[in-house]
Amino acid sequence: MKKAVAGLILSLCSAGALAGAPVQVWDCLLKDGVDEAALLDHAAKWLEAARKVDGGEKLQGHIFFPVAIPSSAFTDVKVVLHWPNFSEFGKFWDAYPESDAAELEGAALECAGSAVWEEQPLKN
Repeated sequence: MKKAVAGLILSLCSAGALAGAPVQVWDCLLKDGVDEAALLDHAAKWLEAARKVDGGEKLQGHIFFPVAIPSSAFTDVKVVLHWPNFSEFGKFWDAYPESDAAELEGAALECAGSAVWEEQPLKN
């Protein structure tokens, strides 16, 4: 079973299988005392450091603040990161643990987890 899962993961990570761009979506809670302005300031510092990590040079980031969400949504914000391709995404996450960006992580947010999506643009 493990070999089948590993084979599936490897096949999904091949250049042809994932031709779109990777988007990582984090569900996060603000730490006590952190407001929107402080979060945006910290996020700008994190993004600057993240763009110095191998594979992060073209990284884009967005923070989504709720306007109208169900009361069952246990998140304060969504953090969305976007790479131009899966190759850059892989390089980034290989190098990230030892980076200055990793040192900044967790100062303003507590993030329970993330999901990685493949983005495909709509065509008209």
